Amino acid sequence: MNKYNRLMEHVNPSPDLEQRLHDALDKPTVRKPSAWRRYGAAAACLVLIIGGTAVMQINRTSANPDGEGKEPPVTATAPQDYDTTDALAAALSFPLALPQTLPDGYAFDSASDQFGMAVVVYADAEGHTLKYCMGKGEDALEGMNHAVSGEKLEGTDALLYAETGYTSAEWKDSQYSYCFIADETFDTAVWQALVNSIK
Repeated sequence: MNKYNRLMEHVNPSPDLEQRLHDALDKPTVRKPSAWRRYGAAAACLVLIIGGTAVMQINRTSANPDGEGKEPPVTATAPQDYDTTDALAAALSFPLALPQTLPDGYAFDSASDQFGMAVVVYADAEGHTLKYCMGKGEDALEGMNHAVSGEKLEGTDALLYAETGYTSAEWKDSQYSYCFIADETFDTAVWQALVNSIK
């Protein structure tokens, strides 16, 4: 008899202990998950978030470093005042067309180049003003928003806007945009004469 058998003669397991031993031997071994397995998914997510953020920052700062592919910045000169309409006409990049007739009592007051648009102001003795604007292109006067809708000025291509405090007439042709703005109310015949006198 060997030592094992002699030892086993002295061990008397109870039936309950024997059952538990057999159950434990029949069950597969459960291994404790490693730390990498447990925290690997969280670490991978964190790496993706940090990497994505870094790449986005690099792309954001290095995109078009020399401004290539971007619209050029808009540069506008400050409004420039002139003593005469001849001086204004000489400074413009387009030929200036002026009204040939004015309402009674109105005379030249000032002229200016405001961001590429000619603005000539006529005034009367009472302090009323009539502004004439001319710009190159059909959209030169874009941005002049009105609270009321315009009415077609008969005999012209102009729309007449009667706003609170002023009245304006606007029209355009294939090359230029035009506008008169008056702080005095004129009758239709005066507006028609003004619009038709632009030469």
